[in-house]
Amino acid sequence: MTGGPAKPTAQPLVLLHDFDAMSSGFGKKDECVSILDAANRLRVVGRLPWGRLMHFMMLMIPNVDRGNQKLDGFVPDPKKLEELGRFNEELGKAVKILSLNGLHPLHTGARVAFEGGKPTVTDGPFIETKEVLGGYLLVEAESKEQLVKWAQRCPADEGDMIEIRQIFDVTDFAIKR
Repeated sequence: MTGGPAKPTAQPLVLLHDFDAMSSGFGKKDECVSILDAANRLRVVGRLPWGRLMHFMMLMIPNVDRGNQKLDGFVPDPKKLEELGRFNEELGKAVKILSLNGLHPLHTGARVAFEGGKPTVTDGPFIETKEVLGGYLLVEAESKEQLVKWAQRCPADEGDMIEIRQIFDVTDFAIKR
């Protein structure tokens, strides 16, 4: 291997390395996320504190087969919403809720499917739907296990589901140096 700069790459390279913030006046040591671009320039794109929390989506999937009820125009029971509000308040004391929203019914949505290199748009409702996303929470938590314990306490109806998925961050694709 000879000295000098590395050959440029077609794809940016994401690097994860130590950043000693003491010398820059920040007073702590962080992980630094940098990108080595196609022109072989190293650009710092962010610093991530050690021991940082992970981001997750909690997907609320209601049971859509409740006595064959039509979901268009569905309005949740106010008592149920109040109960869910209390649960969300308690959850917010344990984890950081970044976003929390319910979604409009299927008939107001659209789907864009890609087959044969061509997008096809279908307006809702969607006949073959077996699972409907009713809402979501975007949270910052210590672990998936922490959220599983909280999800088990949710005042959900019979047949409802909560799916918990971790969100990728730039360090998931990083090369440690």
